[in-house]
Amino acid sequence: MIHLTQNPFRILGVPVNFSDRELEKQYSNIVLYAEMGKKIEYDLDSIFSKNPHRDSIQIQEAKQSIELPPEKLFHATSWFWENSSNMIDEMAFDQIKNGNVEKAIQFWNKEIKKGINSKNKSNFKNLSTLHLGLAIQNGKFDKFHFMSGLSLLGNFLEDSYFKEYANEVLGSNHRVSLQNTSNLIIDEILNSTKPFIDVRKSENKITNKELLDCFKYFPSFLKNDISEKFINGPIHNIEKRIKTCQYQRKNGESNDGEIGIELWDYSSKDFKDIQSVLSKSDLKYQLLADKLADELLACSISHFNKNWDSSSDPGEVCFQLLKYAKSIAVGDKTKDRISDNQPTIEEYVANKSHRDKIKPLKNTFDYIYEKIDELDNSSQPTMFAKDAKSLLNSCKPKLDIIKNKLGPNDETFMDVSDRVVQSATSKCIILSNVFMEAFKEDEASLKIFVSVHYPQIVAVFNKAKIFSMSSGVRDYYN
Repeated sequence: MIHLTQNPFRILGVPVNFSDRELEKQYSNIVLYAEMGKKIEYDLDSIFSKNPHRDSIQIQEAKQSIELPPEKLFHATSWFWENSSNMIDEMAFDQIKNGNVEKAIQFWNKEIKKGINSKNKSNFKNLSTLHLGLAIQNGKFDKFHFMSGLSLLGNFLEDSYFKEYANEVLGSNHRVSLQNTSNLIIDEILNSTKPFIDVRKSENKITNKELLDCFKYFPSFLKNDISEKFINGPIHNIEKRIKTCQYQRKNGESNDGEIGIELWDYSSKDFKDIQSVLSKSDLKYQLLADKLADELLACSISHFNKNWDSSSDPGEVCFQLLKYAKSIAVGDKTKDRISDNQPTIEEYVANKSHRDKIKPLKNTFDYIYEKIDELDNSSQPTMFAKDAKSLLNSCKPKLDIIKNKLGPNDETFMDVSDRVVQSATSKCIILSNVFMEAFKEDEASLKIFVSVHYPQIVAVFNKAKIFSMSSGVRDYYN
């Protein structure tokens, strides 16, 4: 681990339970050697691939870093405990000093199989430190050493054993919080392993779930702190991305489908990390899951509303966002909103082939709708029949093109044909009503209607008769 390379106890070459007098004597000697340019080496230097640096500045910093009790206990817990009263430790350290690390591991392994107790707690401590130190060597990560070391450390940090160790290092009258020290050690371990968590296409990696599983051997009073370390960062990341997405969506200048997909792509890994720690029954999980699902759904709805009738097809993106939201939603309110919008988007996606089929006819449809609008917006009743006939004459060739392309029974074709017939005949009916009202006041108006407009209306209805119509519109026409 990173902290082991420049551990103050390693640099100074002093045991973790040194006295003040021993420290001052060792410090004076090592500073003198450094100033003379002499090479400084200790028995445990060669245990790991990377040797410590010892110049006068680093030596002074090492001494200062263990002068206060909290820092001293933290650094001591990250280094070996050369317990002279434990025969197994003595045998193992003799093997290490002779360069036989594997033999030392065998000695300690045999002892820890008995389970941790007051007599062999230093064996757990030292084997843990050795495994964790060997876990990262020359930039490579060894999962076996790491997981072995972390499980042993968890056993050692049990309140009673860690308390005995703290008293050994600091004296029985210290007031250092063992929980705070444990958390600092956990932070150090997590920071050291960051480069190897979920690295793609690498054997030298560990997943967040595997990492969390390693902490199952840690004391129960640390479990909540450990969980928070795993989820606080991912939760912060997701909440920050949701706020950014909301701002971009409400600003109205973004592609809501793209920002929704981007929100999921960047948040899915963080969300999986949270799922590996929190259960679905956890309130914190539920609030975050629904918050993310709501924003994904909002992006889907907004993107659909903006683009359903445009040349760009929003169906697949909207449906994908809907699926993402549905996969994580927990609360009934969020689930109901998803269910309410799902049929519309599913139907739209299912009709994609038909939309693709009518896309080449867009200009033809636009021409017809434009002519319908012109007639609907006309305001001179005396021109209604003439304009209605013009609508039928201009739209008939266009409708034939659509019918030949889509088929005579196609709903889209039938709908636009209905609208042409309805627009033309409605204007004729309005024209008739206008003259019927006028006839009540002026008999001459009836003559004008019969001689001029009635023949035009008959011509419109005769022309409309050959148009395709749905049964409802045919009844209206009749």
